[in-house]
Amino acid sequence: MKRFLITLFALMSASAYAETTLRIPVFVDGVPSSAKAKQQKKNQTKKIPAKWFNATLKKAGIKAIPEYVEFTPGDKFEMDKISQRVDEIGKHLGKGYEGLETVSELFPNENRSGDIQTCYTGRADGVWDAAASLIDVYYSDQMGLFGWKYHDKTVVDQNDKETKEFLKRSKVWTNWKGSDDSVLLLTHVGDDGDDINTSIVDRCDD
Repeated sequence: MKRFLITLFALMSASAYAETTLRIPVFVDGVPSSAKAKQQKKNQTKKIPAKWFNATLKKAGIKAIPEYVEFTPGDKFEMDKISQRVDEIGKHLGKGYEGLETVSELFPNENRSGDIQTCYTGRADGVWDAAASLIDVYYSDQMGLFGWKYHDKTVVDQNDKETKEFLKRSKVWTNWKGSDDSVLLLTHVGDDGDDINTSIVDRCDD
C-alpha cells in the first residue's frame, strides 16, 4: 500500500510539473468570401480557422490540413510545413485562391474565433516562456512582456512603480480574479513599447 501511494504521488507530481505546451490554432487567409471564388475580385477574401477551411478541402477531395500546432519549447515549430502545404493547395484550387496563406500573430491569441484559440497544457507558469520562444518565429519580433498573472500569482517584467502605474490602464489586469486555470499575459509590440495587448490563454480541455 505504501509503495502504491508513493507511486501515485510521483505520477501526480509529474503531471503537475509537466512541460508547458501551447496548442495554437491554424488560421488561413486569402479564402474567397464568396462561394463563387472564380467570379470574385482578388481582394474579396477572408481569414478563417483551418477547422472551417477543411470543409472546403473536403468538397474538393483534398486532404485536410492540421487544425492546431502543438509546440513545446525546444521542439521544432511545425507551422512552416503547414504553410508550404497551404501554398500548394492554393495553386491546386486555382483562380480566387492565389493569395492563400497561413497567418502568424503579433501576440498570443490575436487570431481567435469563438472557442478556437490558443490554449496550453502542463505548467501554467511556463506559458510566457513558451510564447517568448516563438518571438520572431510566429509572434512579432518586437513582442515583449509587461507581466502575467495566474490565480493569485503576479509577475511583472520590470518591477518598478512606473510600470505598475502603466499597467493600471488595463482593466483586465486590475480586475483579474484568477478563479480558473487561465493565464493572463500583457504584452507590447509597438516601437515605443507603450501599447498593451491582452492575451488570456486557457488550459486546454483535453
